[in-house]
Amino acid sequence: MNRTNAVSMLTAKPVKYFSADFTMYNQCIPYQVADSSPVFWEDDCLIAYLRKGSGTVCVNTVPYPVEAGSLFILHANHVFQFLAGEDQLLELELLLFPYPEMMYLLDQASFNSMAADADLFSFAGVALDSRESQKAGRLLDTYREEADRRDRYSYMIRYSILAQLSQICFLGSLRQKRIKAAEEEPLCARLLTFIYRNCVQDLTPKDVAAGFGAGVPQLNRELRQVCGHSFWHVLNRARINCAYGGMLQSNVSLRTLSYLAGFSSETAYYRAFKTFKGCSPDEFKEKMKAPGGPVLKHADSKFSEIMAYLFENFTKPIDSKTGAKALFLSEDSINRTLCARYGLKTSFSRIMTTLRLRYARGLLGVSLLPVCDIAVNSGFKNVHTFIRLFKKEYGLTPGQYRAQLMSGADSQ
Repeated sequence: MNRTNAVSMLTAKPVKYFSADFTMYNQCIPYQVADSSPVFWEDDCLIAYLRKGSGTVCVNTVPYPVEAGSLFILHANHVFQFLAGEDQLLELELLLFPYPEMMYLLDQASFNSMAADADLFSFAGVALDSRESQKAGRLLDTYREEADRRDRYSYMIRYSILAQLSQICFLGSLRQKRIKAAEEEPLCARLLTFIYRNCVQDLTPKDVAAGFGAGVPQLNRELRQVCGHSFWHVLNRARINCAYGGMLQSNVSLRTLSYLAGFSSETAYYRAFKTFKGCSPDEFKEKMKAPGGPVLKHADSKFSEIMAYLFENFTKPIDSKTGAKALFLSEDSINRTLCARYGLKTSFSRIMTTLRLRYARGLLGVSLLPVCDIAVNSGFKNVHTFIRLFKKEYGLTPGQYRAQLMSGADSQ
């Protein structure tokens, strides 16, 4: 996804639309653009997949051409707008999820190899080839299905899908993105990115302006061009976003958060938080973590490690013993942690089997692999165990389930 010359896109102050409604979180949001969308500036992260059409997504006044099969991630430091091409209708699917979820995803082992090279504040977008595009489409279809299901395992599947889509996007962007000089971006875009990247530092408008060879009046004019606000508004918004990334951890105090985010005091942090979020940090935390709320419950560190290990390894030939060894925990400790979250009948093995069965069911619907290969690719040691567990869960053997899907497709 190559960048073209920068344009000024701001005709009015950006709006917070998607992240203003908690019911939009963790859903597949269909969004169509026939001409141009409003200019958005969201508090959280969006994964966007363009199913049909072609056009442009402007990010911090910089336009990127997009076409069907494009996948990109938009962060809280991105002011963006969708523009349809001539005689085109953009048909997008958007996944909105909290900023701390993205930070957590990027902390996982699957991202460690790319973390040193990725600039997480830059626009990450990739034009997928046909195979990768089909994979992304299937993942989104599964996400939508699981969002409707809302059972105790559905959020785990959705979280796993978020991880896969994020990895496809970041790694693809690193492979395909051309390295260009920073001067190719307009000053307003570079200023906004700089403030977000360095918001925890002791920044002043005079020092930032001087670093870019400008004065304070020009600094504020440039920022208003891209986001409609001046320096202090942008800096405080960036710091609140930074604090937000750690506030869902139960052991992080208000004082620690305010310090880590760059605020001079707890009072300054509290006041800024109420200004930008409309409530106190504690009230906001409760809303985010409420049942059915935006956060996919991963704040407990031990629970996070267990679930991350399951998500990343369930297709491998692991069991509770290998999991305990890899996590440096006892099997009892793992199962107690899971039971505390999901109930007495939950265990490492039960969750792992559920993930494998749902993954296998997806493969049966989208591939022509033999049942024995699907069993192996889903993490089962042998096909007989797979068939027995699949029938117990779904009431049909894998072969019967596939035949039922094919007969339904033939009749349509």
